[in-house]
Amino acid sequence: MLFRKAYAFEPQATVADAVNQGMVEVEAQLPRVQLLLHLHDALYFQYLFGDKESAAGDILRIVEFMSPTMEGQAGPYVIQNELRLGMSCGKALVKDKMSPEAITEWVEKGSKHP
Repeated sequence: MLFRKAYAFEPQATVADAVNQGMVEVEAQLPRVQLLLHLHDALYFQYLFGDKESAAGDILRIVEFMSPTMEGQAGPYVIQNELRLGMSCGKALVKDKMSPEAITEWVEKGSKHP
């Protein structure tokens, strides 16, 4: 049991580092994005839509910020993330590894669903 806990420590700590690093990058580089909540390994944002092209680009940058290349004992790796889009947290739909095309389509459809 102790071995499992020790073995899991680095990945769990690394996820926290990735989330915190992503939060700092979003705050610094995306002024239209407002952080609402930091909860364990998740960040909740709200976004005031301006032009649709900027919205899709900013969402893609959030995904990029939340997927940094990390260094571990076995070499570099990227932590996979999940993106949820919606007009409210309760109605957000999940798309794993959402493509740039899917995000752009969601924004252009009036942000009703991904």
